[in-house]
Amino acid sequence: MTQELTPGTYYIVDTDEPEGDNVKSYGERGATAKLEVTGEATGGELPEATAKITAKDYSFTSSGLKAGKNTVEFDNVGKESHHVIAFPYAAGTDFADVKKFFSEEGPPQGRPPVDFGGATRTAALEGATKQITELELKRGKYALICFISDRKGGPPHVAKGQIVEATVE
Repeated sequence: MTQELTPGTYYIVDTDEPEGDNVKSYGERGATAKLEVTGEATGGELPEATAKITAKDYSFTSSGLKAGKNTVEFDNVGKESHHVIAFPYAAGTDFADVKKFFSEEGPPQGRPPVDFGGATRTAALEGATKQITELELKRGKYALICFISDRKGGPPHVAKGQIVEATVE
């Protein structure tokens, strides 16, 4: 991942978690680091990307996603923090199945309509920032989803409609 950072203090947290019920994320187990950026902002340029995902408060648009390794510009033009988790569809499901699955309350029922093991993601980005990242994708349909909540709290952004379908050729 490549991202322009202005001078300041940053915290790196591994938010992945091992499999199992009621387990702490790696960050909660100590996988964190503090990063100090010093000097003056240089206004550097990000490298070229072959695909783009733009996050707004509370939607996504995407273009140029292809099967294989993608160099993606992830641009958060919103005010809230966002990330993208790209879930490939399970065989025989469609976007309506996926939206229903992620909007239901309570424990999930039946077979999930997405392949959780095949998911890929970006880092979380503050509003009005962008990064270049690599996403490995297979041909097919994906749900692009943000699970972050607003700074003031409330439901995750997927509950506010930040879920879209993307086709990978």
